Amino acid sequence: MSKNLLISKFLNKHNEDVSENALFVIFITLCGGLQDSYSYIVRGKVFANAQTGNIVLMSQKIIQANFSGSISYLIPLLSFCIGVFIAQTINLKVQAKNKNVWKLLVLALEIFILFVVGFIPQKFNIIANSLVSLSCSMQIQAFKKINGYNYASTMCIGNMRSGVEALTSYVHTNDKLERHRAIHYFLVILVFALGAAIGALFAPILQEKLIIICCIFLTVSLILFIKEL
Repeated sequence: MSKNLLISKFLNKHNEDVSENALFVIFITLCGGLQDSYSYIVRGKVFANAQTGNIVLMSQKIIQANFSGSISYLIPLLSFCIGVFIAQTINLKVQAKNKNVWKLLVLALEIFILFVVGFIPQKFNIIANSLVSLSCSMQIQAFKKINGYNYASTMCIGNMRSGVEALTSYVHTNDKLERHRAIHYFLVILVFALGAAIGALFAPILQEKLIIICCIFLTVSLILFIKEL
């Protein structure tokens, strides 16, 4: 199977759950990469999405007896947990009526939150980072699959593990389905990196307003979602 045909299958497969469609996933993953780039470059070197990094940095501050410094990492961690709680609550309340509508609500709420973040001054970075973490965790909780494969749109480590696992299986078994799965994960990682690169490119120009680009990506996802309902 040619590379072009594989990419075509990646992009053109339609799923019952429209949030699993590749084109939808591309735009929310671009947003995921940009969010991390934004919070780190523009908002004081805090990771909005990679909470493992925040735990490491918070622990470092605590060991250094810099308890006030640890707060800037603790609050985004708590916000991440709250975001999962909010998204799952929406899921439990709405999914019984329509399994897609709850994801639509999460997406709309995420756009609103990130738009607000774009107008928060630098002196309130801790609030901005907390809201970005909240948005990130809602996105992770709502959107978990691409063409039937579990993935993460806001971080790479799980995608890297799954991609290498699938590639290894393909090398040893020549199973075309494993190759197909590996391509999915590596393309998602590439899109995430592109989102981070867009953030790094425009951060010096847009500063706090950089996050509005995320709102644009998510709005495109929202339109794609609504069109397929």
